[in-house]
Amino acid sequence: MDRNTQKWYGIAAAIIVIFVATAWYLSAHKDAIAPSTQNTATTTNATSTGQTGQGGIQVTGVVDTSGIPAPDLNRPYTPPSYLPAAQKQASVAAYADVVSHLKFDPTNHAYWLQLAIYRKAAGDYTGAETVCLFVTKRWSNDPIPYHNLADLYENYLHDNVKAKAILQAGLKANPGNADLQAMLDGLQ
Repeated sequence: MDRNTQKWYGIAAAIIVIFVATAWYLSAHKDAIAPSTQNTATTTNATSTGQTGQGGIQVTGVVDTSGIPAPDLNRPYTPPSYLPAAQKQASVAAYADVVSHLKFDPTNHAYWLQLAIYRKAAGDYTGAETVCLFVTKRWSNDPIPYHNLADLYENYLHDNVKAKAILQAGLKANPGNADLQAMLDGLQ
C-alpha cells in the first residue's frame, strides 16, 4: 500500500472515530443537555416556547433572543461516501441528534460547533462556513469557531486571504489568544 493510500485510510479512520465518539457522547449525555418529555423545566432565563410532546406532555424549548439569524437546521446532510453503511447510518443519526438539540436550544453553542464539524466532514463546506460565521457573530469571545473557520479556509477552500482575515477578527475579539496567533503566524 502506497503512502498516499495509507494517508487517506488514516483520515477516514479519524473521521469515523470522531463520528462514533460524538454519537456516543451525545447519546450518553442527551438527558443532561435537553430535557426529556417527562422533564418540562428549563434552566435558562430566556423566553420559552411550549410544544406538545409524546402523550400530550408539554416540552419546553429555549428561544434564542440574540437577534442574529441562525443557519438553516433543515439543510440536507449526506454522510461521507467512503464510510461503511453502518457508519453512514450512525453519522446520520448523530447529525439528526445534534440538529434536534439545536432546535430545542439554539443557544447551545457547543452543538453549533459540532454541526459545523459534521458538515465539514461531509464535504459541505458552504454549510460549515455558514455555521462557523454564525457562531463567531453570536459568541465572538470564543476563539474555537475562528480557528475552525480559518482551518476550513486554509486547508479545504484554499483561501488564505479569508483565513488571515478571520484570524485577525478572532484576535481582535480574543486579544492575546495563543492558538489564533500561532495559526496566523503560520500563514505569513
